[in-house]
Amino acid sequence: MQKNSLPADRGGFFSRTAVQGILIFAAFAIYYLSFCQYGINLWDEGGLYYGGERYLQGQHVFKDFLGYPPGIYWITEASFRLFGDDMLPLRRVIAVLTAFFPLFGWLIGRRFLSGAWLAAAVLLVASAPAVFYQRTYALMLLLAAWAVLAYLDDRRQWPWIMVAAAAAYFFKVEVLLITAPLYAWLVLDAHGFRRRGWALLAAAAGFFMLFFWNDWVDFLMFKVRTELSQWGNSFPVPWRSYQGTPFSLFTFLENMLFYLPFAAGALLAAHGFRARGLTNAERKRFLVLAFLQTGAMALVVMRAGFDNLTRCLPLFFISAVVLARLAVFQLRDPGWRRLALAVMIVLWGLYFADFNILKGYYTGSVGVVREVTTAISAGKARGIVTAEADAAAIGRMTEWIKMASPPGSAIFAAPLNPIWYYLSSRENPTFYDWVLPGTLRGRTDEERLVAQLRAARPALVIIVDIAIDNKPERRLSAYAPRFTNWVADEYVYSGAVGYFQIWRRK
Repeated sequence: MQKNSLPADRGGFFSRTAVQGILIFAAFAIYYLSFCQYGINLWDEGGLYYGGERYLQGQHVFKDFLGYPPGIYWITEASFRLFGDDMLPLRRVIAVLTAFFPLFGWLIGRRFLSGAWLAAAVLLVASAPAVFYQRTYALMLLLAAWAVLAYLDDRRQWPWIMVAAAAAYFFKVEVLLITAPLYAWLVLDAHGFRRRGWALLAAAAGFFMLFFWNDWVDFLMFKVRTELSQWGNSFPVPWRSYQGTPFSLFTFLENMLFYLPFAAGALLAAHGFRARGLTNAERKRFLVLAFLQTGAMALVVMRAGFDNLTRCLPLFFISAVVLARLAVFQLRDPGWRRLALAVMIVLWGLYFADFNILKGYYTGSVGVVREVTTAISAGKARGIVTAEADAAAIGRMTEWIKMASPPGSAIFAAPLNPIWYYLSSRENPTFYDWVLPGTLRGRTDEERLVAQLRAARPALVIIVDIAIDNKPERRLSAYAPRFTNWVADEYVYSGAVGYFQIWRRK
């Protein structure tokens, strides 16, 4: 079997690793910028923008409001200060940062692949980075995978592991939970499984507890426990429709993506343990990739859904191509090898078409351009091109809010619509920018929410009371009854725009 090793730089300006990396980053930055203005999500998307505005006001996540780890708000705040607080400039910043997906995909993939195989892996990673406000999870995993592989090649690269761990803490701490066992193994592997290794591991754990443990990490632990106990959607049956999607060949392929990463992880691990002719370093590479791409699926295990699944796949895309290459080169007969290559090319093409044509918005691909037709010409969303229904909802909702509440006044939206605070320039007077199942830690938190609303008396309350994930127990009135009862007692129904019910003070 051909050994997997990093290709050496062999003269010539464009053959240098750094130059190739810069070219890849620049090319894909231009690609992502070309369609960053397309599509909008009236549910999840607003948390990023409104959280950035809270930071502009001097507030901080987990102290003044519920949100994500602070890193993404630092980027949002910086973009708002530099370019204004409209949606489009921030999207451009994130589009440029998204070019790290194919760059890391290339840096990781070149340790296992070359030529057309490497290009196939990079294009898959680049084609589906996920909807733009959900990219930190996959990006932190790609960074961690590259850092660990670089360290395995040269132990002097250990500072990159520190960078990856710190970045995960500030941007997506769930990734730190996934990678912590791997980092512990690296320490023990480097320093022995006796006294010195365990002492260093204990020191690292003590450092983490001393400097990093705080209220928002505690909240994350609660969130993990809650989501595990509630367990969102079940995984799909491969040959049936899922979440209302009509069954087709592409539905089957998408459903299989919920299972293939686990199979790929097992096959990579088996190859790393049992394949002959591998060096110790090469075995470790396969085991690291197997562990991280399987661990990435934790997010979709806790709550299945195609949007969550997409965030978990970039490392699997690399693994799938690695396994395909290994399988092809196991075939000695040229005819069988050509047939296997043809089947793999067809599968690659089908998935590539699915990501880039049928699922453009949620995969974060150029396919979103064909899904939307209406440009928004006013307000903070100006320049965004979206579906006609969403553009109409934005216009009607922001006009209604501005007519029914004075500038700078308070409104409240639940369960997951902070975009209305942002687009209408109104304030959320509570700690909770969303009230999803598991957000409220029991009766005390719900009473806190009601008390904050009672003290502020928002001019309007906007409610969407639907069964999330098609589960009745995940309806707002089911998991937050004190809040919905308080609204019914203190407010009167005033009308609706689509799903969005508007209630005004009595």
